[in-house]
Amino acid sequence: MADKNFNRVLKIAAIQNHGFLTVENVSGVPVMQGADGKLITCIIDKLKFKYKVFPPPDLEWGSLKNGSWSGIIGMLDRGEADMGITYMAVTEDRFKLLISVPPYAHS
Repeated sequence: MADKNFNRVLKIAAIQNHGFLTVENVSGVPVMQGADGKLITCIIDKLKFKYKVFPPPDLEWGSLKNGSWSGIIGMLDRGEADMGITYMAVTEDRFKLLISVPPYAHS
């Protein structure tokens, strides 16, 4: 497969969770660590796109309240983020709304 260079900045909504995702700024560049961070970094490196990581304003994963989603799920639903990363349970309501990868960690 030929390498691609996506000419856009991917907006990633994320909630840090030690072991799964931590984000550190190194010389003004976000560096993701942890299991989720390393996985996403591999994809970013292969596809060569730029990204910006930011938390949801309410610091929630996302729940349906009065017909609107909060947290990361709400940001994805409203188009404020292209991708969401966090240690989150996939509920039936969330599954109906989003394309999700199968869980790779179980408690």
